[in-house]
Amino acid sequence: MKKPRTYYVFGRVAPHPLLAVRKQQIVKGGVCGPPSNSTFAQPPEPKVGFHRCWLEGGWAYVEDHRGKVVFDKQTKSGRTVRELGPVPDQETLLQPTSPYDKWDGEKWVEDVDTKRAEEARQVDVEAELNDVKLRLAKLEGRRSTPKSAYPSP
Repeated sequence: MKKPRTYYVFGRVAPHPLLAVRKQQIVKGGVCGPPSNSTFAQPPEPKVGFHRCWLEGGWAYVEDHRGKVVFDKQTKSGRTVRELGPVPDQETLLQPTSPYDKWDGEKWVEDVDTKRAEEARQVDVEAELNDVKLRLAKLEGRRSTPKSAYPSP
């Protein structure tokens, strides 16, 4: 009696990830062979941070950052990774810590000049707002003063 052979099914889109526990056996007397997206080669053991994929006729570990947030090094905008593979060069897994951060090639660093300019601009905006509030209060005060309070000519 022929011993049943085990085959492993992988995805049809490159890179071909191993589908969730799709280990199957060809049973004795079976008419159909394994599907075209399968192999008799046993996949390697799972490895943290990687996904087992069928690439170019063999199993390989491919970086798996799916579900993690990556940040654009220019815009600092974040997005959730949905595909297998390494983080693109223009993105990083490191999150900026302030709106004044800029990428220095290895990490986020605070751009002190930009921060000071923004703080100075904020002081100017607050001073202008206080001036407008003061003028408005004076105008409101004139409207609420009765006519008898003004001297007659």
